Amino acid sequence: PVTCPSASGQFAYTADCAKFYQCDNGVATVTNCQSQLVFNPQTGYCDWPANKVPQTEIRIPPEMFKPQFANLCTQNPYGGNPGETFLVRHPEYCNAFFTCTEGFI
Repeated sequence: PVTCPSASGQFAYTADCAKFYQCDNGVATVTNCQSQLVFNPQTGYCDWPANKVPQTEIRIPPEMFKPQFANLCTQNPYGGNPGETFLVRHPEYCNAFFTCTEGFI
């Protein structure tokens, strides 16, 4: 069982950055963020990864950089200007992101 840090509020679910704990009267429930959003522990809300949501640092093994990931940076999912740097969520690991700059990872 999960112990809530306080009786109510939203708290990070460290196993999956697209989820969070919703605590009500000390009872924790795992809740999903909307599609493409991640939980921001600083605000207590789901947010766009591009808003510099703090993540737990992880070491990315070389096998995560597969050739099929090369096209991840061809289109900015947030609209942005061409050439603008943006983050793209790793398709297999929710707590990993690629930094895209001018079409390259």
